[in-house]
Amino acid sequence: MNLVIALFCLVPFLAGQEPDSEKIVRKEVIEAQAEIRIDEPKPLLGLWLDPMEALDTLLVGKEAKVQGEFDRKMEAVLFPRIVRFSRYLREPLASKKLSDRITIDLPEKARRKCKLWRLRIIDPAGTPVKTLRGKGRPPDRLEWNGLTDDGKLLEIGTPYACMLDLMGKDTVTLILEHINVPAFAFRRGNEIIVRIDASRAYDPELLRLTPWGRDVLREILNLAREEYVRGVDIAVYDDRADVARDCVGSVLDMFKRGIALNEDYIKAESRFPTGDLAGKRLIEIKLNKS
Repeated sequence: MNLVIALFCLVPFLAGQEPDSEKIVRKEVIEAQAEIRIDEPKPLLGLWLDPMEALDTLLVGKEAKVQGEFDRKMEAVLFPRIVRFSRYLREPLASKKLSDRITIDLPEKARRKCKLWRLRIIDPAGTPVKTLRGKGRPPDRLEWNGLTDDGKLLEIGTPYACMLDLMGKDTVTLILEHINVPAFAFRRGNEIIVRIDASRAYDPELLRLTPWGRDVLREILNLAREEYVRGVDIAVYDDRADVARDCVGSVLDMFKRGIALNEDYIKAESRFPTGDLAGKRLIEIKLNKS
């Protein structure tokens, strides 16, 4: 009798089927992979944050202790991709190409049991420069205008870190390191000011703009045409005077060929970086509408 029962239990395996428990695990993992998508970076100008290079998770409290084998498998799928940084377009800029927002998308799993949340952007010295916080479940998208708590811009080319605390019965802390800002655009009165990481936009060995740099400048030219810009000021900050001059020439040449403005209204110069810009390699372009 026992032999008959054993053979009956083995029928699904002999037919190539899996036990129900294995089916559940595999089905859940596949669904989890499908519901979280990571957008590939596109060469659009804006507050462009490089893809995450290192993401660590720290689970504290009851959740970390009671997780079984199934939960550990799910964690391996979900948590490395739980925070997504992406460029987001906003209405005030007519071209809709430049972004002045940072966007973080949070999947449902991260928000489900959260009572308090806090997001911190941290500079290389370990000092939080921007803090956002709220009660209850955080929105599925957190946004801010890219300014620090004291009203300053995030610095081009500076590696920041992000810490997101989701506090409830259990606390989840997500750490995202190496956030780089290679391009940023903002309005000031009748000016649109664009700052670009010169070390990424210009190759001093080949004496020409990089493909990424040309893409960024094309976006700026499109914006200048759509905004009916009347003047352009170009400044390249670099402590290598010869490199700065060559870079200015490349940027200026692209603007002269790409925009219908009298040359008298396109100004360009190289500058030695001092003060807050000391040690920076930066291209700054001002589009004047008046």
